Amino acid sequence: IRDTSVTGVQTCALPILASEKCFYFSIQADEGTLFSLKQTEVGKSLGSKIGDICPSRTLETIDRSGNKGTFTLSENIGKITIVNFWATWCTYCVQEMPDFVKIQNEYSNVDVVAIHQGSSYSYSDTLSFINDSSRNQYKFTWAVGDSNDQYYKALGGGEGIPVSVLVGTDGVIFARYDQMTTYENLKRSEERRVGKECRSRW
Repeated sequence: IRDTSVTGVQTCALPILASEKCFYFSIQADEGTLFSLKQTEVGKSLGSKIGDICPSRTLETIDRSGNKGTFTLSENIGKITIVNFWATWCTYCVQEMPDFVKIQNEYSNVDVVAIHQGSSYSYSDTLSFINDSSRNQYKFTWAVGDSNDQYYKALGGGEGIPVSVLVGTDGVIFARYDQMTTYENLKRSEERRVGKECRSRW
């Protein structure tokens, strides 16, 4: 059993032997709540780099009707998740969003979690933003950054936004962009992920 700590997120690895391969389940204890990730091949650890298991955190969300809810990354295993840190005042953040829509339209199993950063965040600002008629096609999960931007830091965020972390169906980070990205970049990352996954089966 291996214990790891990343910015307040506690994990332990439980090895399981199956089909001549060793897997482990990463269980995160964060703020008194247990989160479980899907089995991942041994050798991977929790972190913010490509090839690491992506840390999970339960975040507050809001929809176009003003309803509040929660999102937990570890409960989204089986889908590709783009974890995007942004703000309404960030021009580059807003400019890249149509490319997220385009990639979602091409791949049905892609979710975008847009996490607003900064102490100036307010639900009213985000509601105004997402209810603009020009953004009706944005099928994102709109989330709120936690106190002191801990999740942003846990995922390798530094001083600026946008930051996008691409998480595979197994909970492992397969690409990241620490600046504005494009549809072409996202598509290439997904094609590399699929190619690598297919090669590993052989």
